[in-house]
Amino acid sequence: MSKGRKYPEIIVGARDITLRQKPGNKPVEERMSIVSNRVTMGFRDGTAHRLESELEASAMEMFNANPNAVAIRTQFGPLPFRREGKDFNHFADLCVDFRNGCRNLYAVRATANLGDLEVELDLIRKGSLKRYAHGLYLLTENEITKPAVIRAGQMVSSQTQQNSAKTAKVLKALARVCRPVVIFDLYHMLEGKLAFSELWTAIWALFDKGVIRHDHPDPANAVMTRLSTISIVKEDDNV
Repeated sequence: MSKGRKYPEIIVGARDITLRQKPGNKPVEERMSIVSNRVTMGFRDGTAHRLESELEASAMEMFNANPNAVAIRTQFGPLPFRREGKDFNHFADLCVDFRNGCRNLYAVRATANLGDLEVELDLIRKGSLKRYAHGLYLLTENEITKPAVIRAGQMVSSQTQQNSAKTAKVLKALARVCRPVVIFDLYHMLEGKLAFSELWTAIWALFDKGVIRHDHPDPANAVMTRLSTISIVKEDDNV
């Protein structure tokens, strides 16, 4: 791991959104509050995080599938900025630390609800950001697309469920035909050696390793199904 920029120790999560169980209180799951209604998701390092929206949860899913993302935090801040002579604070929705030592902050918001957010982010970049992270980015539904989220979820699932021997069988079958293959046809080519669920898991494991590709004019925005075409990635492929 390369050494990245050093950051000062800061208090993260000045907003305490932890739900605590106290004697005599109504059970946590029965408390109808803005906090209890938030989405809770786990990261692969075993940590659990409260998220303010389904869009944030989808972003978390995508980072969870990225092997270079090693740690994640929510409600990171406060990040100070000054606007029109007044001082303000902003909390980044997600803080992601990467394997190479880079730290990026992300504001996650639907385009319909952006308001002046882009202006605020630009003021933070020009002011206090260098004390906290390398970059500050805005993620909307344009980046957090349904196909990207589904793809991320399948890759994470394959990481825990894959069987190396079964994955090798799938790769061998693809290599043998030397051409793009419809997934359902590949299932029949294997002649019952794998259940379709096992084939599906193996395919996503190969995607996760960057060994195969989805042959589609716009794969980043296409949901892969059993009728999709896949092929082995070649050295000169631009994927």
